[in-house]
Amino acid sequence: MQTVLSAVADGTVHLHEIANRCGISRRQAQLAALALKRRRLLAQDGLRGAYSVTELGRAWLADGRQPVANEGRRARTVTRGIRERAWWHLRAHRAATLKELLSTHASPDLKAPRVTLVKYFSALARAGILARRVPVAGGEAIWSLKRDLGPRTPVWREKSGEIWDPNDDRVLKVERVKK
Repeated sequence: MQTVLSAVADGTVHLHEIANRCGISRRQAQLAALALKRRRLLAQDGLRGAYSVTELGRAWLADGRQPVANEGRRARTVTRGIRERAWWHLRAHRAATLKELLSTHASPDLKAPRVTLVKYFSALARAGILARRVPVAGGEAIWSLKRDLGPRTPVWREKSGEIWDPNDDRVLKVERVKK
C-alpha cells in the first residue's frame, strides 16, 4: 500500500496509471486505493477511479509511515455470559422483563440463568443503576436502565458487596439488604 500511496503523490492519478506505476493489476490497485481511502490517506478526485493524496496522506509519506493491515480496527468481542448479554440488551432497549431476557439470551448450557439475573439485577438496582417496577400486582417485573455506565458490562463482586465499572475503572457501593 505504501507504493500505491507514493504513486499517487504527484497529483490526481487514475487506477490504470496506479497499476502501471506499481506493477500490479487494476483490481489490486483498486483494492489498495479503497483501503487507503477508508483510512483517509487518499481521496476520490471527481472522476470515478481518480485519486489524490490527502493532507494526512502527505504527512504519512513525509514521516515514512507504513500502512499496516488492520491498523486502527478494534478487536471484536463476543459476549459470552448471560449478564453481558442482558446488559447489552438493556442498553439497547432501556427496559426489559426477565422473561424477555431469558427467552432471548439464555442458552441451554447455563445453570440457573433466572437466579443469576435476579441477583445481578438486584445488585445493580441497589447501586442505582437499574430500576425495578411491577406494573400490576403479581405481574412480571420490568427492569429499566437508570444510569448507562457504558458498553462494558459492570461486574458485581458479591463477597465485597460492590460493583466494578470497567468503563470508568471505579467501584460503586451496593446497599446491603437488611435482614
